[in-house]
Amino acid sequence: MAASQPNIQKLLQQTVSYAQQLLGFLDDRQLLKPTFSPDCPDTPKDPAYEALRVNLNQTANDLLLLLNGPKNFLRTFHTSAYDLAACQVALDFGFFEAVPVDGTTTLPELASAVGVDESRAGSVIRLLATQRIFEEVTPDVFCHTATSAVVARNADIRAAVHKQ
Repeated sequence: MAASQPNIQKLLQQTVSYAQQLLGFLDDRQLLKPTFSPDCPDTPKDPAYEALRVNLNQTANDLLLLLNGPKNFLRTFHTSAYDLAACQVALDFGFFEAVPVDGTTTLPELASAVGVDESRAGSVIRLLATQRIFEEVTPDVFCHTATSAVVARNADIRAAVHKQ
């Protein structure tokens, strides 16, 4: 066993510290803070931001691993293929393009636009919404998130994601 194992309190303190540093970086440069909004700008292309982002991700991921425990981690890890499959279906059938980037669409409209029955279209887009790829704003009404909007707007990213 390692001499100093991470614990929840230590990881939480590190996570908060890195998050504050990252917010300070954005504030100092008068940059917008990330959101889930479809019009959220991309992250800064700066080595200092990248270092903060990597450190924050590592500590936050470790914190989540401790909070969720190994059984929940394994369950999530081994069912991620379903998330990937839903993303592939959405790419194959044009879900990303069928949802307006600056508005919403209903489940019947989406199903009609992509040529899939409502039950299957609903299952796919709701599964993606659990990963914040699309959002169900009200029952059976969907909009883009920052993640899905990037896929909708950028053919190169869409092709790279679809390749998987």
